[in-house]
Amino acid sequence: MLQKIGAGQAISTIGIDLKSCVGAQVSNNIVKGYSVSNISRIGISTAQSTNTTVNCNLVDSTGYGFYFGGLCPVLN
Repeated sequence: MLQKIGAGQAISTIGIDLKSCVGAQVSNNIVKGYSVSNISRIGISTAQSTNTTVNCNLVDSTGYGFYFGGLCPVLN
C-alpha cells in the first residue's frame, strides 16, 4: 500500500537519509526501529538523488520502511 508521507505528521527520525546525492550506493544495511505503528520514523529515505542504488537492505519496525521522493532519475 502506498501512502503519502507528511500528511498531518512530522518525520522525527530517519535511519539512512540520502538527499541530493549523485551515484550513492546503500547496500547490506539493517535499520531497526521499535514500533511499526510509529509513523514518524523512516528506515531509508532517498530524495533528489541521481544514479543511486539501494539494494539488499533490511528495515524492520519503522513506521515507513523506504521512502523515495522528489526527482530520483535512474534509481536502481
